[in-house]
Amino acid sequence: MWESYLAVALGGALGSVARFTVVESFIRWFGDALPFGTLCVNFIGSFLIGLVFFYTVERYSMPEWRVFLMVGCLGGFTTMSSFSLELVSMLRSDMLWEALLYFSATSLACVLATFAAILLARGW
Repeated sequence: MWESYLAVALGGALGSVARFTVVESFIRWFGDALPFGTLCVNFIGSFLIGLVFFYTVERYSMPEWRVFLMVGCLGGFTTMSSFSLELVSMLRSDMLWEALLYFSATSLACVLATFAAILLARGW
C-alpha cells in the first residue's frame, strides 16, 4: 500500500514541476495578461489522461502505472484532467443529464468558491 502513496507523491512532484515550467514559459513568451499557460496545461493534461486511461485501464491492466501517471503526475500537473475524464465516463455511460449537471455545478461552484474566498479574505 505504501508503494501507491510513494508513486502518487513522486508523480505529483514531477507533475507540479512540469506545470510550473509550462506556465512560467508561457508567461515569458506571451506575458501574463491572459492565463495561456494554465489553458495549455489543462488542455495537455486532459489529452494525456485520456491516453493514459486507455493504455493503463482499457488496453492493459497496469494499476501501478495508472496511480503514478493519472493520480500522481497528471494530478500534480492539472486537476482539469480528472474532471474531464469523469465527464467523459459519464457521457460514455449515457448519463447526459448527470454530466451536464456535474459540468455546470463544478464550473460554477469552483468559480464562486474562489470569488467567495477572495471576498472573505478581504473582510467583505
